[in-house]
Amino acid sequence: MVGMAWVLIADDEPSFRESTAQLLRDDGYKCETVGDAHEALDRLRKKRYDVLVADIKMAGNADMRLARESRRLVPEMPIIVVTGYPSVDSAVDSVELRVAAYLRKPLLYEELRRHIALCVEHPQRWRALSEVQRMLRRCIRELEELKGSAMLRVDGGSPAPEVPPKVTVRAIAYCAFKLLALQASQEGGETPSLCQRLDCPQWPPYRDALRQAARLLESTKSRFKSKEVAAARELLERVLRKSEKPLCGD
Repeated sequence: MVGMAWVLIADDEPSFRESTAQLLRDDGYKCETVGDAHEALDRLRKKRYDVLVADIKMAGNADMRLARESRRLVPEMPIIVVTGYPSVDSAVDSVELRVAAYLRKPLLYEELRRHIALCVEHPQRWRALSEVQRMLRRCIRELEELKGSAMLRVDGGSPAPEVPPKVTVRAIAYCAFKLLALQASQEGGETPSLCQRLDCPQWPPYRDALRQAARLLESTKSRFKSKEVAAARELLERVLRKSEKPLCGD
């Protein structure tokens, strides 16, 4: 994966820019460098990079323009911010822009390499988290609109407002599932169902029905010797074993 990863370094310090790029190349990365935000944005419009390493204090980067425009041009690309002049404002902006790391100069190359490796080795996780963030922001906007509508109706003496739209509820459920899948992949286990996680009241009857079906197949296996029946029983038993694991993974 490292040998296929492209890193763009945008920094107005030639010594830092070129020495860091060479170290990354020695480690197997493909690396390009630019000296200001204008050139960096031009490169990003023409080519796909896996990681952007961007200085804060450089030409064309007022109000962290490079990070803001990069987030718009390539939403899924991880951004690592480096600066010799850390401040509360730039740190807050970095959080809002969802940068992968905010590093202070002078920094150790090993620290930068570790953060780049995390960005490169887990692109799917990064994209999944970005997708969840976007969907949750949309859900929050929809709920805020619903809340505002509810206040207007209450003040006007109108009937109670509608419940959240199904699309919003489904989006939240989808986000929960994606987060569970990410957690399971990190822990090396299987993704538990939302029914299990949320103690859904429909889950026990569903599980009992599966158990009864498995027992029926087991009791009739001597009369119906069929590979299909045996495969169906094994499938049901696997589902049951999974359903009986601890729900919270604690």
